[in-house]
Amino acid sequence: KDLGVFIDQTMSFSTHTGFTILKCNKMCGIVKRTISFNAPVNVKYSFFYVSMP
Repeated sequence: KDLGVFIDQTMSFSTHTGFTILKCNKMCGIVKRTISFNAPVNVKYSFFYVSMP
């Protein structure tokens, strides 16, 4: 790991990509468990998307 980027012996970024996807999935799980099932759709939408249409 150098400067926050994982690189393996073949100079591939697959390890870095795997760790990034794992972190993203963990964060999405935390958000899903934090907001309730009955929350308004616009609240859920604002958590998972950058801007609303």
